[in-house]
Amino acid sequence: NFIHVPKGVFLMGEVGSQVHATIPNDFESMDTDVTQFMWVEEFGENPSHFADGEHVVVENINGRLVKMQPDNPVESITWWSTLVYANRKSEKAGLRPAYDLSRIKWKPGTSAEAGTLRPASDAQAKKLKINAPNGDITQAEGFRLPMANEWEYMLRDLGRSRGEYPHDVAEDELMEIAWYESNSGDTTHPVGTTVRSLLINGKTS
Repeated sequence: NFIHVPKGVFLMGEVGSQVHATIPNDFESMDTDVTQFMWVEEFGENPSHFADGEHVVVENINGRLVKMQPDNPVESITWWSTLVYANRKSEKAGLRPAYDLSRIKWKPGTSAEAGTLRPASDAQAKKLKINAPNGDITQAEGFRLPMANEWEYMLRDLGRSRGEYPHDVAEDELMEIAWYESNSGDTTHPVGTTVRSLLINGKTS
């Protein structure tokens, strides 16, 4: 699902050294990370390290059996692989892809499907072009990755949070609303869930 994010101004950065940042335009954002199922649905492979676990299933994808935890986030993928994913989603939606990758030569043995795609050299990486006026990614028509300021703006409740964490929660409250090193059990979990939501549903893991 997508959510509407209105433009705005907020304080960006660590508390004590924050600066004013501007989000000049409204934009749409997915409300969760891309899941393993979404990746497999597009590419037919699952590069995730956490493909096996509590929620594991094996699906027949175009004649191949693929193991996944469908609602867990896809991970262990390169930044370049995500650009190809975004472009494919754009093409399917009839939108002009945000990223022009046509000039890039890729490192042999890497692929977007496997999540390993990377340019053959730094010089090749510099051949990335943005399909937008003046190369401004925020003006791109197709799907794209969020900019750092957009990401933090969303995490800060559209600039309303003033502390270190979203919703102005204290550090000792994080365990109930987010998965991280101290409560995750060293694995990923279904997107959109927290310890609190699992406890509400009568689960403890």
